[in-house]
Order: sequence, then structure tokens, then C-alpha cells
Amino acid sequence: MILNMQWFNDDDEWAFLMNAKLYEADMVEAILANAEIPTRRIYKDHFMKVITGGSLRGVDIHVPVSDLYKAKMLLHEDAVIREDEEGC
Repeated sequence: MILNMQWFNDDDEWAFLMNAKLYEADMVEAILANAEIPTRRIYKDHFMKVITGGSLRGVDIHVPVSDLYKAKMLLHEDAVIREDEEGC
């Protein structure tokens, strides 16, 4: 995961973007990092993450409220492009 600490501002309000499996979260974070949109992960079952390295309920991905619309559009565009490539 690419992390640039200047992105994080504790004054920002964070909004829920999506719930994803761990491998999906890595891909989503890479797409958003490329657009310089910071992300935070929130695990619903911390205990399972510590014990097994995985999460049964996935991970919630949050972004700053100011970047929420842009993040949704980027992920939608990426999904549409993948569907077009698979359809060919």
C-alpha cells in the first residue's frame, strides 16, 4: 500500500466508501492512491485479523468526505472498463 502521510488531516471527515474483501481492498486502495485519494481501513472483526491475518466480514474502506464522489466515479469507471474488456 502506498502511503503519503501529508494526505492525512485529522480535521477531515471520513465517509464510508465500500466493504471489500482483503484482496479487493488492496486493488481499490491502489486505484485511489493513483488519484491521490487517501483511504482508511476499518476492520469489523479485529480479533480474526490478528489471529488469522484475514477478516470474515471484510474491511470497510473510508475516504475523506471531500473525495467521496471522485472515489465513487473512479471505481465505477474502472468497473465499466473491466466489463468492456471481458466482453471482447
